[in-house]
Amino acid sequence: MTHGEIDGLKLLDVIKADPNLKEIVVAMVTASGETFDYTDSLKRGADAYFFKPFSPRQVCAWVDDQHQRSPNWHTRKLPVATGSNRCTPAHGCPR
Repeated sequence: MTHGEIDGLKLLDVIKADPNLKEIVVAMVTASGETFDYTDSLKRGADAYFFKPFSPRQVCAWVDDQHQRSPNWHTRKLPVATGSNRCTPAHGCPR
């Protein structure tokens, strides 16, 4: 969970500590299979954790689930998989 100058957990802490950013939905992606990283990320506020390799369908399904669970999803800062804010079969997502 490292990339460049800051690792993913530190970046997650920065996002969740900032009142202007804390509502951003965060999905962690890692090649590490460490259970500690997974549980620590969720305790720190990550909304999802994907282990590499993962399928685009898995990520699209998660994004769609976030949209369906939140009645105000359009006002939340969600990761967007398509320009239409919806995953589609063209992007490998189920209908």
